[in-house]
Amino acid sequence: MLATVRVKVLAAVLLIVAVFFGVFGGTGGIDPSETGFRQVAPVGETTTTTTTSTTTTTSTTTTTPSTTQPTTTTTTLPPREWTLLAGGDVLMERPESGGIDPFASLEPMLASADMAFVNLETPISERGSAASKTVVFRSPLTAAQTIADAGIDIVSMANNHARDYGEVGLTDSLDALAAVGVVVVGAGLDDTEAFAHRIIQVPDGPVVAFVAATHIQPYGFGAGEDRPGVALARTEEERFLDSVRTAAEAADVVVVSVHWGDEYETCQVAKQENLAEKLFAAGATIILGHHPHVLQPIIDLGDGRLVAYSLGNFVFPPRNNVAAETVVLELRFVDDQMVGWDFHPHVYTDPGLPKPLTEGSRRDRVVDVVGGDCARHDPPGRPTTTTAAPTTTAAPTTTAAPTTTAAPTTTAAPTTTAAPTTTAAPTSTVAPTTPAAPTTTTGDPG
Repeated sequence: MLATVRVKVLAAVLLIVAVFFGVFGGTGGIDPSETGFRQVAPVGETTTTTTTSTTTTTSTTTTTPSTTQPTTTTTTLPPREWTLLAGGDVLMERPESGGIDPFASLEPMLASADMAFVNLETPISERGSAASKTVVFRSPLTAAQTIADAGIDIVSMANNHARDYGEVGLTDSLDALAAVGVVVVGAGLDDTEAFAHRIIQVPDGPVVAFVAATHIQPYGFGAGEDRPGVALARTEEERFLDSVRTAAEAADVVVVSVHWGDEYETCQVAKQENLAEKLFAAGATIILGHHPHVLQPIIDLGDGRLVAYSLGNFVFPPRNNVAAETVVLELRFVDDQMVGWDFHPHVYTDPGLPKPLTEGSRRDRVVDVVGGDCARHDPPGRPTTTTAAPTTTAAPTTTAAPTTTAAPTTTAAPTTTAAPTTTAAPTSTVAPTTPAAPTTTTGDPG
């Protein structure tokens, strides 16, 4: 009896245990797929199961967004030092016909500069008919290569000799110079081209613009809508100024060449001073003057701007007395700022070679004229000028002719109390396209 009870109790306990495990220890015989749920281990977790026990080990992997930013490297270029060398009137007929390189004895050599400029006062052509003028010039086609070989980068043809042999003489010149890589400013196949500025980029440096026009206007020399010719500074002054304004918007440095003034006057005259003031106001940095056939004062405004009223004859035989004295003008820049200048006196010798002036009364005269002591050095027979000479503190001089291509430096550039003071910013005025009829000028057409 007791044994029977014990069996029943044990059976009941076993039943209870079986029920307990059926309810709480598993799925109770139900296929998990039938419940609508899936058992998926969480991402980043690892599940390990044994037959004796179930252990769940969880490891969490955290991904942190990168906060490293791209690195930008800025390279600051050092200041760009560069030089411009400029000379006066160039006539190549006599040296070229004699097989002479008129630039061979210059100090410094023009090719030593970053850029070099002259006033080319002759057509380069072997065609055309001479204009009805007292004096006409023409140089052979080989002159273009001689100019390029000298290191000259750009020439002005805005003068009263560019059309001495007519339209064909001028267009031959443009073609010959373009073929050897020399830029021409102040003349062109039409008035738009003649008045347009030309750009020269200093390597790793500023953009330099050149503009040129002539105040000396023989009849028929002005460029027209369909007419090769030169840019006119007197009858089309406002268009000339507009060209300077446009250049100032496009470039860091603006060099303006003007054919102006009275021949054989060693001092500038009022019309030159008045136009210079307007050109500076329009945006000119440097003004280089030509036509008087003698040197005239060089005025440093003291703010990085300068006007050389006349650079005289450069290669222009035959000449004598003060008309045979000239300079190589050296302008030194750092980036877009002129920081210094010097002039290197030369004397013109037959048959066509400017040579350095190292000492003597002729060199002293060059120093006088460039420094503003000019009136007393007018050539014999010339009337006394009515324009007061500029007042300068000192003209830069050198104690000896330079012996290398590096030009000597000076401690101070001359200043003037009468310098233009207008600093108005250039405007974007559109230049007119229809030129006024040129007028005839009197006097020696040289």
